[in-house]
Amino acid sequence: MKRQSYKIKHDFLFDGDDSEISISSLDSAISEATVLKLSDVLKAKDENSFIKLIETGATNIVIKDDVGHCINPASERFKQFIIRCICRKLMNHNINVYL
Repeated sequence: MKRQSYKIKHDFLFDGDDSEISISSLDSAISEATVLKLSDVLKAKDENSFIKLIETGATNIVIKDDVGHCINPASERFKQFIIRCICRKLMNHNINVYL
């Protein structure tokens, strides 16, 4: 069953639980990785536009937080939640995710 938020345009990301996940930092052993900007994901309107962002054929993706630190703590928690949702989506597509 798909979860839906209160008319937030990022509902396509919210199809899993919010259990803790471990996201590794990119290290020098990874030679090729595609950068996925958080702002680009936030502009995505649906699942198809999100998939187009990752259709590069890359198996390693680095999520770049180009939004910056939020002043409001609730906004910062929501941003971290969105990052976890993105990671789960990418992991479901057998993509290694790094921060």
